Amino acid sequence: MVDFQWAIFQALQKYRGIPSASECYPGFAHNLAPFSDDFNNNPATKSCSRGSQTIDYKNALYYEYDNLTLFDMTVPELDIFLEKRNGIDRLFAGFSLPFIHITGITFNICHPITNCIFSNPNFLTTKVHSNRNAKPDVYKDSILLYFEVTKYLPKFGLNASQDIGFKIVSSSIPKNVTFTPVSIFRKAHSNKDRITVHWREDQDEYNYAPFFKVRQNSNSSLRFLLENGSMSVYQYPNKESFQTCSNNRTLVHKEIEITDKDTYYFQNPLKLPCKEENKLEVNMSMPCTWGGLVREENGNAFIGWQLDMGQFSEGICMKPGTYLTFHWRRDYHNVTQLANEADFQNCTNIPNVGGYSAPSSKTFPPSSQGFQAGVYYVVCPIGLGSHCSQGMKLKINVIENCDD
Repeated sequence: MVDFQWAIFQALQKYRGIPSASECYPGFAHNLAPFSDDFNNNPATKSCSRGSQTIDYKNALYYEYDNLTLFDMTVPELDIFLEKRNGIDRLFAGFSLPFIHITGITFNICHPITNCIFSNPNFLTTKVHSNRNAKPDVYKDSILLYFEVTKYLPKFGLNASQDIGFKIVSSSIPKNVTFTPVSIFRKAHSNKDRITVHWREDQDEYNYAPFFKVRQNSNSSLRFLLENGSMSVYQYPNKESFQTCSNNRTLVHKEIEITDKDTYYFQNPLKLPCKEENKLEVNMSMPCTWGGLVREENGNAFIGWQLDMGQFSEGICMKPGTYLTFHWRRDYHNVTQLANEADFQNCTNIPNVGGYSAPSSKTFPPSSQGFQAGVYYVVCPIGLGSHCSQGMKLKINVIENCDD
């Protein structure tokens, strides 16, 4: 079924005239089980065991579907259906979910924000994940998960354009990694998402997430509403001011446009003094643009170190005697070298070492001679393979002549 949905998606993009090369999706550089598993003896799927290699599945995997329909709709009919669905005002709950197995998080709709009585058995979100423990690194780089509630609103006498919020009712995971969802409003015939954080005067049982990312290439804005409906938030100009709770902040009373060039730092104006649980960091997901490779004149280089290193899926080139500095702006990471390509591909035999909280950096290799000719397999060791499995790894080819 997943293969079929993938084929439908590709056919829909082709029908819309969107070339696959213009798209970037997190995880495309990762191994696809069971294609990448050792027991797979099929040469076609074994040689195309990553998402980036199966985009043209007809030529890569040698099959195609005779009848591409979804819910009895052809691809053109599906495109019309999707356009029509976007022809009404829509409302979503935007969840920040950790990397942990979630049996269920239930929630209610609130309107006004202090009246959270609107419930439905379908107001439930889940997540299947191999990790079942609330480790320190289970919440990282969370891109908002959209849960649409539009069709339920008329039953409550509500509409999507109202100032509607959400409240967590129950959660199968610990409270410290269960976060109140934000509200996301999308006006009819628009691709702009207005994200709303509701500041409550009384402390809600569940806080908002300490940070989240809006979807890549999205047109998004952010506003912070008090219980009386007015907008208000403290905004810090930079990371240092935000981390130290500096008085170098501005009280903002307007909607804020989110761009892919900036990170935004906020604090709840109702909760003083400044504390971690009252602050929020927001930026846009940029798995294929942030953290590019920057070379210096002496041959040394800097590179952004993040969970999805998909933009470097083919590796990078460094000259002998040079150094590469990895820098990360969020979470808890480190840099370590693996012995061979098999461990690199499968994220195995990773040493149990600690890491460093962001913002941080590490220069590699530790040798005083810099890189030596050959191939280096570098990964983030945190989680004994969990960060590596999410794509936090880099192959470094060391040769005298680098084309880039």
